[in-house]
Amino acid sequence: MIAFAKTVHYAQMKYATILKILLSLIYSCELTAIANDDIIAHGKSPKWHSGTPTEELAKLCNLEKNQNQKILVCNAVISRYSSLASGTVPKEAKSQANYILQIYDANPNDAQYIFGLHDSHLTLGRIALAEGNLKIAKEELLKSLQVPETPPLQHIGPRMILARELLEKGEAKSVLSYLEQVEKIWKGEKAKSKLTKWRTEINAGKIPSFQ
Repeated sequence: MIAFAKTVHYAQMKYATILKILLSLIYSCELTAIANDDIIAHGKSPKWHSGTPTEELAKLCNLEKNQNQKILVCNAVISRYSSLASGTVPKEAKSQANYILQIYDANPNDAQYIFGLHDSHLTLGRIALAEGNLKIAKEELLKSLQVPETPPLQHIGPRMILARELLEKGEAKSVLSYLEQVEKIWKGEKAKSKLTKWRTEINAGKIPSFQ
């Protein structure tokens, strides 16, 4: 009986792992499609694609009723917000970022909701920094890595725009701490060499290009 229970438990864990991988691949393909300007179709009616203005995406994020579709479009909006030029992230992005985080908190075991968490924390941090709240900005920078690991984080690496903005405020210590955490997650081919280069530049009082 014990052996049977262990077998069932192992099978459940294996199924959960496979499901997470499949969802990761599906989501990665959807992001690739967006990047390539292909239309993302929901049923037979395309609702949005990479050429859709961010304001329209934001409206869809707010109005979409289907939770699975809503989280997908909200993730796309936050992805755009998290990479906007300094000082241009709209304040309304805060509610969309918080929505993504709340959905995950309510469904922590559902792999489809882990995407968008990194960008949501970065967006909240950038808004806080623009409002002059340095403490919250630094906290959100570190929180952006305290999320379930995804293929983009592991292979492409985290976004560095908030780290750069904090360096411009003289927060080298906070950014170096962030890079220490990045090293534990980012396993891409050039991760180690880039991180070493960035640390050297920061310790020399420079601001890396993060390219």
